[in-house]
This record gives sequence, structure tokens and C-alpha cells, in this order.
Amino acid sequence: MSVVATLDNITRSYGTKTVLDRISLRITAGERIGVVGANGAGKTTLLRTIAGHLDPDSGTVLLASNRRAGYLPQEVSLSSSRPLIEEVMGGAAELLQMRERMVELEREMERAAAASDRQLTHLMQEYGDLEHRFSAEGGYTLRNSALAILSGLGFDAEQLEQSVDTMSGGEKSRAALARLLVTAPDLLLLDEPTNHLDIEGIEWLERFVAEHRGAVLITSHDRYLLDRTVRRVVEVEGTHLTEYRGNYSDYVAAKATGLAQRRKVYELQRAEIERQEEFIRRNIAGQKTKQAQSRRRMLEKLERIERPRERRPIALRFSPQMRGGSDVLELRGLSKRYGQTALFDGIELTLRLGDRIGIVGPNGAGKTTLLRIILGEEEPTAGDVKIGRGIIAGYYDQEMSSLDDEKTLVEELWEVDPTIPSGDLRSILGRFLFTGDEPFRQISSLSGGERGRLLLAKLMLARVNFLILDEPTNHLDIASRTVLEEALGQFPGTILTVSHDRYFLDKVVTQVAFLGNDGALRIYRGNYSHFAGKRAEELRLAQEAERARAKRAKEEERQRAAAAREAARRKLRREPPPRTAQEVEQEIARVEARMNEIAEAIVHSAARADGKNVGILNAEYRTLSSRLERLYLEWERCDWEDGE
Repeated sequence: MSVVATLDNITRSYGTKTVLDRISLRITAGERIGVVGANGAGKTTLLRTIAGHLDPDSGTVLLASNRRAGYLPQEVSLSSSRPLIEEVMGGAAELLQMRERMVELEREMERAAAASDRQLTHLMQEYGDLEHRFSAEGGYTLRNSALAILSGLGFDAEQLEQSVDTMSGGEKSRAALARLLVTAPDLLLLDEPTNHLDIEGIEWLERFVAEHRGAVLITSHDRYLLDRTVRRVVEVEGTHLTEYRGNYSDYVAAKATGLAQRRKVYELQRAEIERQEEFIRRNIAGQKTKQAQSRRRMLEKLERIERPRERRPIALRFSPQMRGGSDVLELRGLSKRYGQTALFDGIELTLRLGDRIGIVGPNGAGKTTLLRIILGEEEPTAGDVKIGRGIIAGYYDQEMSSLDDEKTLVEELWEVDPTIPSGDLRSILGRFLFTGDEPFRQISSLSGGERGRLLLAKLMLARVNFLILDEPTNHLDIASRTVLEEALGQFPGTILTVSHDRYFLDKVVTQVAFLGNDGALRIYRGNYSHFAGKRAEELRLAQEAERARAKRAKEEERQRAAAAREAARRKLRREPPPRTAQEVEQEIARVEARMNEIAEAIVHSAARADGKNVGILNAEYRTLSSRLERLYLEWERCDWEDGE
């Protein structure tokens, strides 16, 4: 496979802190590489360096000639007054420039042809070359590609002409992703691309990455995404890169095996060193002093194996202060409207002690609003919320707006329990990886991951028996997510969580509530994977029903068409084909001649006083008279060209 990009001996520091130290990496065409590591390990630095947005302190980054790299930062928001579809297509600037030049060339060729200009041949050659390149690079399918990508990322047709500036932050982030994907770069660099996607959007992105022809380098904490898309994993740890073949699950298994092996080798060497040191202590001054000195020299020359580094995870345990009653939450006929827009309508939900429910659904369906109504932070349009006796709720909000930026970490925890001594709070914060003087930092200086850990510490201190969690894994690295999953697994209370982390939902919840765009809440027993299977089956049955309905409609239409054709054939059998004027004139002559004959016969019959025969002749005469009128009408409609 051809090489798309090469990193050779890259070092990058921020002040005195080295993030990447003499790392090398080769990316080949079509590769799918996942980048993993703790928050702050240097994953984003690696992607920005490859993209050319960040210069290394030393080393070289080489992008192969005629190859394009496209980079999506972790935090990005478009600012544009243009309609969404135009802004997204604007990502393919080179194609749009080619199209503009083709239009210019068409005008120039028209002028040259009219003036018999000798430049026409040159213009036609340039146009042909440009048109071939435009077609090969997807110029003619650009709009359709943009529409497909926007649809996959959750935008509907009504939003295509909406100004980007009027959209929410999440929508702008998704628009930025669409703008990048439409360019189809040779190397796609994605930094946490699922942050603002719902589950349907994530699953669409998985399919897109799998089908993308170029190479993909993706940092993500979404373990299912990494399992389903990547074939190589690069771990950033301790300023270095370690490569693993396979997907995320393969990486986890290989790392665990490697760590166990390194730990075993380290323990064996340590035991041997202790054995040799014991021999030296016992024999350095005795009869075996030469052997002891020799072994001491051997130990001095021995290359010591370092103890395998194992990152200390956060220590989290939720312990309710009281059990609370068996009835935790009851929603009856809950509705929420904004003006004429109904977010959800008539929701019914009952939670009992120990229930673990995950709420999923498309962006904008009202999941966060539902949680806020349950907490009393927002009023419903209709319906009732009843919290059970002895139930104490604790809330993790995805925006983490409950944290006060002006406070220190210690001061923030004191808000939960002012009776806890400062030293104990520092110990608690240490369990969440805030060490040294970090507990006295201002919250405004914290990163997203650090804020997430602090909010979990507050929630743990609150000792609630009902956890209401809104996207609790959004800012956590994989190690912290794993600890949170384990802590929730041991929690004896009740859990209601909104999340788009499918792995997290599989580990934590026992029921899934799907809140759709139709405003209805549907409950499914089981974890996320069980829900996904049921939904897929429902969609399959719905598609089969739709195909059957379409087949019936098609058959009914076929039958109606057949009936119409048969009716037309019957009509043709009843009505002879149109005649020429000459044919009609001939029949008119025959009818008039017969009428003259009848008139004479009537006179003769009347003279003989044959009344009976006169009646018969009169009846025939009237019939012929009516026939003659129709013939004259037919004669007037005849095609006179045929007649002549």
C-alpha cells in the first residue's frame, strides 16, 4: 500500500512539559487507525501535528505529494450567514473553483466560435481537461453527496436553506463535520467526532468511515465506534506511541497480556536481584568475598527493567445516605410544547427502586428537557411529576453548569458538605486524580475531562439514592468511563441516564426508553444491544409492511389500468372507427334516396286508403330522418383533407 503520511522522530513540548518525545508513525492508503490514551496524553497534539496546524519542536511530518489531509478539531463551530447546503458544499472549494472556470470557458468558447477565433481549439482543450478532472473528483455528484451526508448527520430537508449562524452549537459542529466529509480527503483526521452526534448519527458515521476510500485517523472514547471501524490502534502514553494490530477490543486484550508479561519479567528480575543482593550481604566479608564482589559488579552492569507503568484510575463509589421508598418516580401524561411545537406528549413512566433506565433518541427530541422537568428545573406544559418518599436525586448535567467557575475545587465540594475538613476533601479529590496543589485551582482553569471528574466527586459526596445523569461520559476518557460503569454497577439505588455511549448503556442499564421525534416514549426491556436488535426488527417489519403496501398499491393501479384498457377496447368495439367525408356523403345519399322512396310510397298508400301501411312507412321515415341528422353532424366533423 502507498504511504499517505509519515512522522519521523517528532518531539513536541508545551513549556517544560514534553507531550510527544521522538515518536514515529507511518500511515498507508486506506488504513483505519484509532488513537487512544488518557485525557491530556497528547492525542489532539498528534492529530494537529499531522494536519500541519501545529509545528513540531523537532522531527519531520511528510504528506505524500498530491495527497490531501482533512482535519476536524474536537471543538469547532462554524460561523457563516450562508445557507447550510452552501456552507457544506463550500468545503469542496477546489471543485467549486473548477466549476466556475468551466462556466467562464463556456462563455469564452461561444465568443470565440462566433468570431472564428483561433483560440477556440485551445479553449476546448482546456475545457475538456478540466471537465474530465471535475467529473473524476466528484464534481457532478457534489450536491448529492452533501445532501446524503447532511441527512446521515441528522439534518432534515427544511434545514438545508437555514442560515448556519442561526443554528445551535451542536448543529454547527455537525455542519463542520459534514463540510469536511464532503471533501473526501485522502487522509481524514477526526478528533472526537461523535461528541455532538446522536446514536443514529454515530452509526451513520461508522458506515461512512468503513466505506471511505482514503485513510482515517480517529481519536475517540467511543469503544463501539473503535471496534467497528479501526484495524490498528495507536496508544499515546508517557510521551510515546505504542501500536497494536486489530480493533479496540483486540488492543485491550493485547495490552493486558503485554502488561502481565512485563509485570512477570519485572518480578522475576526483582526476585533475582534480591537473591543476589542477599548472597552479597552474607558473603562480602567471608570466604566467598570474591564471588560476592563479582556478583556485585554483575548487578552494577545489569540493565534494570522498569516497573510497568499502570495509570492510576479515579476511585469512585456511590453510597446512598438512605435507601428511600420503593416508588421512585411517576410521570403521568407529561407534555412539553414551545408555542405550536410539541416536544413530547402524554409521556407515562414509572421507576421503582433499583431500576436502571437509559433514555436514547435523536438530537432535539427533548431528552435533556425531560430530565430538567423531572428535577423541577423546568415546567411541563401538561401532566404530573411525582417523586417518591425519601427519594433524593443527584444530577449530572452535560453542560456542567452547576460548577461555579469562581470557586476552587475544595470550595466547590464544601458546597455539598461544609462539615468535611479541608484535608479530607483533598484526599477525596486525590481519588479523582487532583493531586498536589490542584485542589486549590480555580474551576475556570479546568479542562472538560477535569470538570467531569469534579462533578462526579460532587455527586459521590451528595450520597443520593436516585442518580439522574445527562451524558455523563462525554468528557471522560475510557479509563474513567470504565470506573464509572463499575461504580454504577455497584450502586444500590435507581438510575435514569441520557447517553449516546452505547458501550456505557450496555454495561449500566436494564431498560431503554426511546424518545422519538413523534414525541412518544417507548420502553424496551434489556440493555442497549437488546434494544438495538428490537428496533432493527421493528424497522424491518415496518419496511416489509411498507413494501407490501406499495406492492398492493401497484397491483391495484395495475388492475385499474387493465380495467381502463378493457373499457377502452369495449368502447372501440361499440363505435366504428371514424369515416372519411366521402364515405359519410355516400351514406347520406343512400338515406335521402330511401326517404324519397318512402315519401312516394306514403302518397300511394294514402290514395289506396291503406292506413296500416302508411303508419309503418311514417315510422321508418322518422327513424331515417334522425339518422340523417346524425350523418350531417358526422359529416361536419370529418377530416376534409382526407375527404378531398
